[in-house]
Amino acid sequence: KNDPEQARSFDVLLCMITSTRVLTWSSDIVINDFKTVGLSKPCFVRFKLFTLPQSLILRTVGTMSQSDQKRMKRSLENIVL
Repeated sequence: KNDPEQARSFDVLLCMITSTRVLTWSSDIVINDFKTVGLSKPCFVRFKLFTLPQSLILRTVGTMSQSDQKRMKRSLENIVL
């Protein structure tokens, strides 16, 4: 049985999104379709990972394009492997 209250108690794995151009990491991924995500200017996904309880996430701003998601997944697989 799916319990909505229990579903909100799970932690979510997140990563940093930054617009800085001063210091870049070799693993940074440029978000090509930044407006689709709901960002106002070009940004990078930075693999500075952290978790938060899902209950602290108030809303979704946007969703990454399929092509950006694929590039991010490939980069993450290279880091993990």
